[in-house]
Amino acid sequence: MQTLTSASLVEYNEATGRFHLHDLVRQFCDGKLNDAERTAAKLRYAGYYRDVCVESDLLYKNGGLDTFRGLELFDRERKHIESAFDWLQSQKDNESATLLVALLFIMRSVGTLRFHPRQRIKWLENQLLASKLIKDRKAECAALGNLGVAHFELGDVRKAIELYNESLPISREINYKRGESGCLGNLARCYRYLGEMDKAISLNEEALSIDREIGDKEGEGGVLNNLGELYAAIDDARRATELFHKALSISIEIGSKRLEAMALANLGIVSSYLDDIHKAISYYDKSLMIIREICDRRNEGLVLTHLANAYAQLGDNNRAVDFYDQALSLHREIGDLHGEANVLSSYAVTVNASGDRMEAIAAAEKSLNILEKMEDPNAEIVRENLARWRK
Repeated sequence: MQTLTSASLVEYNEATGRFHLHDLVRQFCDGKLNDAERTAAKLRYAGYYRDVCVESDLLYKNGGLDTFRGLELFDRERKHIESAFDWLQSQKDNESATLLVALLFIMRSVGTLRFHPRQRIKWLENQLLASKLIKDRKAECAALGNLGVAHFELGDVRKAIELYNESLPISREINYKRGESGCLGNLARCYRYLGEMDKAISLNEEALSIDREIGDKEGEGGVLNNLGELYAAIDDARRATELFHKALSISIEIGSKRLEAMALANLGIVSSYLDDIHKAISYYDKSLMIIREICDRRNEGLVLTHLANAYAQLGDNNRAVDFYDQALSLHREIGDLHGEANVLSSYAVTVNASGDRMEAIAAAEKSLNILEKMEDPNAEIVRENLARWRK
């Protein structure tokens, strides 16, 4: 290797600690290959990075320190993973389609943390076509479900419901229980945002039954969190707290950092409802520390918003506004319209309390515009605030 480096045929990157071919050497070698050899080499390259993705996903799901190792592996190899995808999605043969489909499953874990929803949609639409080409119904079901998640995060709830309703019958047809549970839970999230609480609770309970039947502890913990959020929303703090503590216990048992962070944040929300603001802030701080460790940008924005709300409840409006600003920047960066609308709505209430009526109206109008497009029932609360402030 030293001889090649000395001859400038291979270069060393001190920042990454890795070697790579000089561009001219790469071009020279490529020129020596015929089309069949070039395709075979690229398939080997894609296959290798498919295996890297699988390892990253497995490490992440192991929990504990392995979660961070999985994320570090993905981050280190991300450029190559994306290059492999770009080439595979341009191919139309079964072998390439099979590799492309294999990359699908990181979208359920690492991909949701690392890719903007629009990038995930680009990947998933290609993977959906590939899964149909090779007639892989399980992959088709997963691609549709993950597309629903991405569209939901962009604020298109109706599109998300449409995709989940395409995925759900496939999961049942092939007896893919994990996929069925995921679809039911995701549909519940949509109906919650549309204000149909009873339907959301029923769907989550159906998902919970499936997760317990198949022994999916992470799925169970996620549904418990979702159910707790629903009971908190209908003012049943006791039931919500019980569900969040169960979710927290499962997260610690299986070492799921993301699940643990969400359970802690939700316990903070319930504490806030019960006016124990200092306890709520303690939960939020613990959650935020974990979220930043795993670089979960979406949920970081949500917890920052909760922290801002807590400080607003304490009357520390300057600190609250600082957290709102941080949360708003994050939500806009990742394209999370739900998060952006919620931050603007809460920010408007806080600055109005500080006496800045015009700033409150401007923020509320922006929030209302987003919420109305998403058919979010919280739009009515913002309308009522605006009506009072405009008098």
